[in-house]
Amino acid sequence: MRLVELVLGCAVQCEKRQTYIERLMNDLDKSSQANMMILTQQIMAKGEQSLLDRSESDILDTTGVSDDIDGDISLNQTDADAQDAVRRLQARVDELERGNEELQKELLAEQDRSKGLLDDLAAANESKQKLQECYEQLLEKQSASARKDNQQSRTDTANLEITLEEREATIADLQHKMKEMLSLSQEKLRLQDELQLRESEVSSLSAEVNRLRSYKDKLEQAGDLKKRLLEKEQECETLLEQVVELEQTIETCKKAVDDRDRMVESSKDKVCLLQRQLEELKSSEPVPSDRLEEKFAQLEVEHQDAVMQLRAARSELERVKAERDMALHADGPEDGVTASVSLSGGDAELRRAIARLSMENRQLRAGIMTGDLSGGGEAAKREAEVKVCRESIQRLEQDKANLQDELATLRAHAGVKANLSGQLEVEMHRLRSEHSDMMASNERLREEIARHVEEKNALVSSKKTLSDENMLLERKIFEAEKLTWEAEQRARAMEDKMQSGAGERFYQNCDDLLLAENQQLKADLSEKRRLLARKDEELAETKRMKNELQLAAADSSQAAVLQQQIKEMQLREEDQAKATRRKIAAQEREQALMVSLMYDLAMELHRVKMHQRGSL
Repeated sequence: MRLVELVLGCAVQCEKRQTYIERLMNDLDKSSQANMMILTQQIMAKGEQSLLDRSESDILDTTGVSDDIDGDISLNQTDADAQDAVRRLQARVDELERGNEELQKELLAEQDRSKGLLDDLAAANESKQKLQECYEQLLEKQSASARKDNQQSRTDTANLEITLEEREATIADLQHKMKEMLSLSQEKLRLQDELQLRESEVSSLSAEVNRLRSYKDKLEQAGDLKKRLLEKEQECETLLEQVVELEQTIETCKKAVDDRDRMVESSKDKVCLLQRQLEELKSSEPVPSDRLEEKFAQLEVEHQDAVMQLRAARSELERVKAERDMALHADGPEDGVTASVSLSGGDAELRRAIARLSMENRQLRAGIMTGDLSGGGEAAKREAEVKVCRESIQRLEQDKANLQDELATLRAHAGVKANLSGQLEVEMHRLRSEHSDMMASNERLREEIARHVEEKNALVSSKKTLSDENMLLERKIFEAEKLTWEAEQRARAMEDKMQSGAGERFYQNCDDLLLAENQQLKADLSEKRRLLARKDEELAETKRMKNELQLAAADSSQAAVLQQQIKEMQLREEDQAKATRRKIAAQEREQALMVSLMYDLAMELHRVKMHQRGSL
């Protein structure tokens, strides 16, 4: 610091001090330049103080000489001393003349130096005028750029208004679509009512389907019964075989009857013979009945065999009847009733046939016992009974065929109902798919409406932002004009104070003001940088939250919606960050411009002040 003071002192006391000071100032930074200005002011103040002290000492020296002269004059009142005093005065006058000549030379030199200082002051005024012109040109450029930005913002605002009108038209279209959606919702409600009706019909049809399924189960049971019926048919075939065997036995019985008829004829002959013999025996002796007892015993055995065969056939028919009643009861009450009626009818006919056979057997026994020869009529009756049995078997086969036809019709009815239920299920599926498509279209329309509303809000916010920026630009233009006016006022005040001779304090105040403004600008710049750092921290925090949301979206079921929200957040954050950076960059440029202007103004003031001090 002492070295700097020494250099500045040498530069201030030198004749080319202005050049040396400018060279020193150009080689330093702004903070060092400010310190250099302060030191220069202090050194110049010290130089001025020393100059004043030297002038005062010269004045005191001149006043001392005059006192001596007055003393000499007062002391030397005599003639003798007068000559000495005259000589001394003459010598003193010569010295004063020589001093006067030297002072005149110095005055001429000072006048020449003052002319140089005036020339320097004129050059400083010219440089000040040039600086003012440059400042005015810079302000004009800034105002032109601000006007251009304002015009651009106005055009952007107009474009945004046009876009807003388009969005409003789109919103009106969407509202129209919403009305259509309301009509579609009403149509949907109507379709839902129809769907409910269809569902009620479907419920009834489902009940019908359940009934058909029960029928199907019964048909399956009927299939089992069919199998059993086939088994019974096989049993019937066996019974038919037994009937054939019975017919064969009947044929044998017929043959036996023929034999018996022949035997009856022979017996008649024998009876006649025996009657004659009986008459002879009555007349002579009683006849033994051993042969008749043997025949009666033989006929009794044959009767017992026939009764056993009839009982076996009856038990078999009853078993078949019971199984068929069970099968027909499983198929349905009406079929069971008809089958039971048919079976009961066949059973009654068999019973009647058995009763007739037993009666014929008894009659035969009675005829044999009484010797009645009516065997031919009984054989015809037996043939009629066999014919009735065959007719009953044919009726059973016809009932079987009818049951099979009814089973086929039930299966066809079940197939028709199954087809109808399938068609109803297809129709229900179609209606449900249409309902789901309508719901999906409603959701898409809601999402589109929400997106358009968000775009409208974004446009409104951007319009508001542009209007705020426009106001900010106008405010900046006003502030620039205000600064220009203040600079002009300061320049005028500087000129007035320079002309009035009270510029030193004004320069000092200007320096203090410039330093204070520089410090304030530095503080504002540091504050804005701190705000920018905080914005960066907030942006980092937002990115961290975004990453957490992305991780949550990877595990969530609504990943697509969360990804869309994250993208929107990223876009908004990027827009905000860009706008913030643009504002901060513009503010930094303005601050740099203001600092440079203030520095140039301070340097110019310093030059003017130095010229003024040199002239003084």
